[in-house]
Amino acid sequence: MTAPSTPALTIAGSGSHRIWVRLEPVSHVSSAHPRGGWADAFNAVTLTGADFNGDHDRGLSRFEARVYAPPGFEDSDRDRCMLASFEFHHIVLDHAGGGAMDFTGVLVDALAYPQHVYDRIAAGTLLTEIEEAAGRWPGDIRYQPVPHAELQPFLGWRAKVTVAPLKESHQEG
Repeated sequence: MTAPSTPALTIAGSGSHRIWVRLEPVSHVSSAHPRGGWADAFNAVTLTGADFNGDHDRGLSRFEARVYAPPGFEDSDRDRCMLASFEFHHIVLDHAGGGAMDFTGVLVDALAYPQHVYDRIAAGTLLTEIEEAAGRWPGDIRYQPVPHAELQPFLGWRAKVTVAPLKESHQEG
């Protein structure tokens, strides 16, 4: 089987966790993507410096991983801008140990810029100078990134999510 053409996103923020997302096809999406055309699983996202929130409401467990822009980058409503947001439903904790947690869930939303935007941010380019991050007014920055086009076909796939706290040396870099 061949690997998907989707490159793994590598996104860095100022949060306190590292999150890895591996996507696997499940039976209800196999008709949309013939098994012969995709790998059984692929590493889709690595978030360094992410925050996460989990909750349980009306029988639905939900988990959201977010990477925020550096402090000082706000939209016109003075909300701190996000660089990426990934949402998972039906989350189950598979294993926890040594500060790391392994979850299984279903990817239901993927908001992220293309990798070249993150490469520019990592190189020190200000968000105000990146066209994809521009808001509606001059000097304004989007609050949320756009739906990530390359991951949209994989919504509904099983997600293996590993969350680990960053060591202090990683947070400083």
